[in-house]
This record gives sequence, structure tokens and C-alpha cells, in this order.
Amino acid sequence: MTWVTGEGSLHWLPMPDIEPIASQFDAPWKIALESFLEPFMAFCFPAVHQLIDWGTPPVFLDTELQQIAPDHDQGPLAVDKLVRVNLLDGREEWILVHVEVQAQRDQTFAERMWVYYNRIWDRFSHQVISLAVLADEHKEWHPSLYRRELGGCSLEFRFPVFKVIDCLDPEEEFERTGNRARQTGVVMKCTFCVEKLDSGIKNGLKPGVDRKATPSCVNNCMTKARFFGDLDDPDSEVSLLIRSRRGNQLHPEFGTNPSVYYLA
Repeated sequence: MTWVTGEGSLHWLPMPDIEPIASQFDAPWKIALESFLEPFMAFCFPAVHQLIDWGTPPVFLDTELQQIAPDHDQGPLAVDKLVRVNLLDGREEWILVHVEVQAQRDQTFAERMWVYYNRIWDRFSHQVISLAVLADEHKEWHPSLYRRELGGCSLEFRFPVFKVIDCLDPEEEFERTGNRARQTGVVMKCTFCVEKLDSGIKNGLKPGVDRKATPSCVNNCMTKARFFGDLDDPDSEVSLLIRSRRGNQLHPEFGTNPSVYYLA
């Protein structure tokens, strides 16, 4: 079988005004988390990723998040995402992902992670898996525990942390975990998540129809501009789209008969 993916037309857009540094940091992380939550979790927090039923689309709880972590509480270089997911055992749980850049060590970081957890429990009576991503340059700083004790009364809160600076060798990380890490300045060929496709097909799933047999970029495209399916089937969605929307093959002049098309 031959697979095809397609996107909408390409347009030139005027360059926007340069935004403040905080906004430049904020927007890319929010887009990345919303668009690529599954591969993000697989790479950064594989143990948690394995608990989640990715066949059920995650739901981002932006309204609930604003009630427990307003933007002005997050700090100038921080992003929070609260997500509702279904676990493989059928339970519905929430995940809080906190991304932060610190120019220097922040002794209140672990306390703030606890405050967010406690606010969610206090307001919604819902436990949450709290995850932290740190993009600072201090290799030895790994805050993952908040502890208080007084007069025989104690509190201990632990949370998983992913430290970006620890991924110094993306290729070695891929060999160890099976997850692909993109190295800055190096082009890596897209395989359309071939391992995921093979596994889904072996389990009787249909690529382009079942999420567990469809590339992550297609599943997570917020604008639904990407499509994937069987081009050998004239009645498949992609075949119909190429005919109805004048699909143009990518670089047919190279003679390689690529299976990537752009839709008008």
C-alpha cells in the first residue's frame, strides 16, 4: 500500500511586530503541547505516557486552569497546561504540565508545584499528575520534592521533572528510549511514525482512520490541515480529496513518485 499526506495551500504572511521575550517563549510551548502532546509525553515522561489511552483525544482544560493558575501567577517565562486524559484502565485523570525557564535557581519552585496541585484538589476535588519541564542551564538543579514539617505534622510532595539540558545527545537518547529527539541544526527525515503504523496494522487498525495507526502530526493538527490514508484505495479519504481539491504532487520532476500531495 502507498500512503499520502496533504496540507492546505501556502501563503506569504506579513512579518508581525517583534513580541516581548516572554510572549516569544510562551506561544511556541503552548502550541507544541497542544499539537504534539503524545510525542511530548512519550519523550519527556514515558512512564506516564504508557498509562494513557491515546485512542481517546485529550481535552485541554483552559478554563479550569485559569481558575487555579492565572497567567500573572505563572511568572514571565512559564507555561502551564491542564489536560484531561483517559487511562488504559478506564479512569479519567488530569495532568498538569508546567514548563519554566529560570535564569537562576528558584527556591520556591517546588512549593509552587505543590500550590498548583493543592489548588486543583481544593477547587475541583480532583487529583492530578503534576509534571515539570525545566529549560534552565543548571545541570545539578533538579527540584522534585516539596517538604514541610512542624510539631510532628509533615507534608511531602514529589513530582517528575524533565530537564532539557540533560538531553545532550539526541541520537543516544533515541537508541536508549526509542524516541526521536530533533537535534538543533540537523534535518531528520520524517518516517510518518512508521513504528506506530506497523504496530497498528498488526493489530487490525486502519491508518488514517484509527488514531493508533495514524502519524502523530495528523492526529494533533489543530487546523485539520493534514490527512493520511491509502492512496491505492480510490474510495479512501485522501484519494477523494486529491481528486476534488486538485492535489499537486510534491516535486514530481524528481521522478521518485512521492506520496505527498498539497491540496488546493
